[in-house]
Amino acid sequence: MKISPEMMQSTVLLQNALDMHLRSKNVSEYGMATQYQGDIKMVWIFAGIAFFILLIACINFINLSTANAATRAKEIGIRKTIGSNRKTLIIQFMTEAICYSLISLLIGLLLAFLLLPLFNNLANKALFIPWTVWYFVPSLILSMLIIGILAGLYPAFYLSGFQPINALKSKSVTNPKSSLLRNGLVIFQFATSIILIISALIANQQISFMLNKDIGFDKDQVIVLRGVTGIASQAKELKNELKAIPTVRDVSIGDYLPVQLDGAKRNGNLFWAKGKEDLELGEGGQFWNIDESYLSTFGLKLIAGRNFDPHIASDSTGAIVNKRMLADLGIKGNPIGTQITNGRTWTIIGVVDNFIFESMKDEGYYPVCMTLANSPSMLSIKTKSTDMSKTLADINTVWNKFSPNQKIDYNFLDAGFADLYQDVQRTKNIFSCFAFVAIFVAALGLFGLATYVTQQRTKKLVSVRFSVPVPSDYSNYSPEIS
Repeated sequence: MKISPEMMQSTVLLQNALDMHLRSKNVSEYGMATQYQGDIKMVWIFAGIAFFILLIACINFINLSTANAATRAKEIGIRKTIGSNRKTLIIQFMTEAICYSLISLLIGLLLAFLLLPLFNNLANKALFIPWTVWYFVPSLILSMLIIGILAGLYPAFYLSGFQPINALKSKSVTNPKSSLLRNGLVIFQFATSIILIISALIANQQISFMLNKDIGFDKDQVIVLRGVTGIASQAKELKNELKAIPTVRDVSIGDYLPVQLDGAKRNGNLFWAKGKEDLELGEGGQFWNIDESYLSTFGLKLIAGRNFDPHIASDSTGAIVNKRMLADLGIKGNPIGTQITNGRTWTIIGVVDNFIFESMKDEGYYPVCMTLANSPSMLSIKTKSTDMSKTLADINTVWNKFSPNQKIDYNFLDAGFADLYQDVQRTKNIFSCFAFVAIFVAALGLFGLATYVTQQRTKKLVSVRFSVPVPSDYSNYSPEIS
């Protein structure tokens, strides 16, 4: 990220309190986002899916109403014969559609009440039906009326347009244009269902890719001890005793981890290649304090130079950087011995491969500069045992020896990494549920339409059976109409 003079100035951000949860993208860019930040884009995506579900349901109603026209033809013919005009029939059919919409609303509210706890558990939310909000019930009523009118409008005009004489004589009342419209709506349903299925599959594959991608470090079987600042003077002794535990493979001291466990953003520093301290050439990057065991504890791959050596005095001003830092600073060729500065000059002694220490939803690879620890705040313990309970008991015993009045505070690195993708996993699950509902509603409509068409064709076959001579053994092949 290039640094401009304007970005070096103090910045004050003002934001509407109502926008803090869903519209804090501009704030997150300044490193103040939290794990509880929402995303207005996802709200619009789910609203779009809900709209398509509603649209598919309306299409089902239109298709079934127009397909069922023949069964209501005589009713319409009789009503027109006894004096009903088209306007009266339109009002009748619109009223029926609104009644269907009202019944659907009541059933929907009942299902929402019953399923809301399950949804809250799935989404890790605490949503509730806002009955006390003054505009909630009026909005439901208005939505019910609009949906009923929109769904019933075409069937009402279509059915009320039947000619009485044709309807009463059981002549065909179907209109080729209505069949064309119905077929178009069916195609739209199929297309929408296919799009939702493909979207759900893509979302699932994307999540699997993020969870299974090589992140560049080993996160498994790493226990992180916090609260080391209070015993910083004894950190090295604590480290040595922890390493003496038989089930412990390695221990490192540092103030940052390759993955965030608390959802907060990293620190931010400006770096320049030595001799190129022009303000506009500065690059933002991470600045961590680590020790000589950090790379081995987390399995970071050293691709050039060497690791820290506490016995080499010059390593106190040495730095290990990742490839992203070199690329951002424009350092080419052999970087070993090259100096960089962030207000203090550091000499590059080693280069590690890039690694992902934040969610892949973000940029992923960040420029990182690591120097020898001088203010430890945590210890990372790489274990080699599957009996984690015994290992934790041994670690707790050592901890109590150094800090008897402070309760041990630990967590697992792989759990912290999984937390980065919890919201993505939940989003995928919710999206899959919505997609399933949409596909299910579309399938119900298509099934109902197919059932009706089958019944109509069966009636035609029966009529043909009784009006046309059929060989006596025909029933052996078509017993259902014999």
